Amino acid sequence: VCGLVLVSSHHLARSTRHLFPLPAFVPHQGSDDAPPAQDPHLSLSLCAACFHDMRPADTRWSCPRCQSTYCSECNAFMHDVLNNCPMCESRGNALSCGDADSDDHRP
Repeated sequence: VCGLVLVSSHHLARSTRHLFPLPAFVPHQGSDDAPPAQDPHLSLSLCAACFHDMRPADTRWSCPRCQSTYCSECNAFMHDVLNNCPMCESRGNALSCGDADSDDHRP
């Protein structure tokens, strides 16, 4: 009998989360400290994931790769459960989201 261990796709996908973790997002307190938006049509007061209107006292979190701004709840959800940045995924930067210094995969 073969001694090959079979791995399901579900287990394989869950194991890559620890091999390629989502980079820590940069915190910004208030609207004066927020990074500049790459898309002038997007408001910095809205979370890029849930579109929650963030108050000036709220901490904003920006992805080091795509500079998208998120609320604290979405930041926690992305790092604890989702393990990816939705804006990086939608812009095609998913493979290089962990590498903030690389210009190889920018659209």
